[in-house]
Amino acid sequence: LIGWAVTPMAGVAAAGFLVAAITSFSAWRTTRKSTVIDEEVKILRRTVERLNDANWELRESEERYRGLIDVQNDLVVRRTKEGVITFANGAACRTFGVGEDDIVGASFDEIVVATEDNNTASPEAEPFGPREAVMDQEIDTIDGPRWISWQQFAVRNDDGTLTEFQY
Repeated sequence: LIGWAVTPMAGVAAAGFLVAAITSFSAWRTTRKSTVIDEEVKILRRTVERLNDANWELRESEERYRGLIDVQNDLVVRRTKEGVITFANGAACRTFGVGEDDIVGASFDEIVVATEDNNTASPEAEPFGPREAVMDQEIDTIDGPRWISWQQFAVRNDDGTLTEFQY
């Protein structure tokens, strides 16, 4: 260390400067980290608020849709490809003499007495085939067997896969 006069005071001063620098850097880093975290929290809160708003709008839309379906006098029934009923509107429940909780999960075949072939294309024949078919079925109702002419609609997901039928 040529040209450097190292004294005990200089060493203490240098150590003090180093401690101050590390402390300042640590405080800056903590403040910076806190600022970044605060910004991320703000972003997450805005995202949660948008999702809550979207959920509220979806529930409101579903309630309006369900209200329209339930006040119709036409029977509306949805079933899986396997025949399990996933939805029945108020008119269907009244016709079959059951509550919605009783019919959802039941087999569609349990209410069908007979089917008449109308020679219409089946909506399940092709992935992007006909979306609608017509069939006449004798249905077991609260007032006894009745013939009903159903319009069967294929319900497909975005890639065209058949997910349900709606009558």
